[in-house]
Order: sequence, then structure tokens, then C-alpha cells
Amino acid sequence: MRWALILLLAGCVPDESVPRPEGDPDVFDAEILPILRGACAEACHDDLDRPLALIPGDPRATQRRVEGFLVDVEDPLDSLLLLKPLDPELGGIEHEGGVQFEDCENHACRAIYAWALDAL
Repeated sequence: MRWALILLLAGCVPDESVPRPEGDPDVFDAEILPILRGACAEACHDDLDRPLALIPGDPRATQRRVEGFLVDVEDPLDSLLLLKPLDPELGGIEHEGGVQFEDCENHACRAIYAWALDAL
């Protein structure tokens, strides 16, 4: 599933045949969006052509983009939202923004995982 998701991301077009998670918008606004903004995503991901783009003033559009591109519905632990910022030595994948999570025991990683899991 990870490779299919990566190939899909290369085209930056959501596959409508793949089920989309729907996470709690209140949790996204209160917990996930601040994590994304704080982990360099706002400076690095302000380009709307990127799969993870923080859309100014529109948290629902940002949430839909995150859910549609970066959350693996079959295995939330395999979600790009967790793997890109995770240290590659611990199973993460290359990320231009570097390592943001030294491990998945930190609050940010656990909060994103819980939100993704709840979205399913």
C-alpha cells in the first residue's frame, strides 16, 4: 500500500476509489494543525502544489488534503504523515524537511497516529 500511495502522490491527484478517512475536525484544529505548523510545515509546505499544503485560513481544506493524501486507511502506522517526519533509522522515509520525530513516543507522533486511527 505504501508504494501505491507514493506513486499516487507523485501525480498529486487523489484516487477517489480509495476510501478517505474523516477525522474529527475539532481534534484536527486543536491538536494536529498546530503540530503541523510547529514542525516546519508552514514554512516548507505553503506551496499549494505539495501534497501537504497548509492552506491559509481554511483548516477544513487542509484537513481534507491531509486525509486524502497522507493517511493510509489500511494501516495508519504506514501513513506518510507519520513516516515522512520520522527518523529513517526507525522506519521513516526520506523527507526534505529532515527528521521531525526522533521516535514515535513523542506527543506529536502519538497525537497524529491517534487522530488518523480515529478517522478510520
